[in-house]
Amino acid sequence: MTKHKTQIVDRQIVKATWDISMLRADLEDQSKLNVSDNPDKVLAYFMENIYPGLAACTTPLPTLNEAYSMTPSDLDAWYLQARKVNPAWFDDSELTEEYITFSDGKKITVLSKRPSTLMKRAALEVAVEEGATLENIRREVFRSIYYPKLAGCSVGDVPDELTARSEMTMEDLNLWYEACKRQCPEWFVSLEELAAQNQAEQNGLKKKEETPV
Repeated sequence: MTKHKTQIVDRQIVKATWDISMLRADLEDQSKLNVSDNPDKVLAYFMENIYPGLAACTTPLPTLNEAYSMTPSDLDAWYLQARKVNPAWFDDSELTEEYITFSDGKKITVLSKRPSTLMKRAALEVAVEEGATLENIRREVFRSIYYPKLAGCSVGDVPDELTARSEMTMEDLNLWYEACKRQCPEWFVSLEELAAQNQAEQNGLKKKEETPV
């Protein structure tokens, strides 16, 4: 979908009341009902995780399509305004950014978690699901686990996955990874933690299969 500029300043962010809170709950319920049937997985992610909280406290209420069509910068500006009025509804962590320059002179800005980075990561992860699995396990781990997170929180001269995997030096990859980890620490876990998470998921699936109906 083509992004267009939406003037949030033309709308009013209102403080949460009982009615506003109920509207948010209704929007969240609607998203849960519709998300599994939506062929656009990125839109479904937006509808479930970002739209309800922002839209509920905004008047006049923006439609889902209006909100989804916003540019990343406008989406983040909307979030900041809504968070200022209703801080209890949103993450109160400071929005920060970090600038890095690779050995070839290309520059990237790494952003802390915010709606635009969440949406970019979601889009990249959907692309991963639709792409072909690589036979080399190390390359597949980078393609499916690390690249969506690295690129998701980065803007500027961001390399595509193949370029990052096959052409970037290890020094540049480490520089990028460490900056992303500082800005979005909850996105990056150690390989040991990742293995533990995978084992827990497998154990959960095995237990579910063994449970008699």
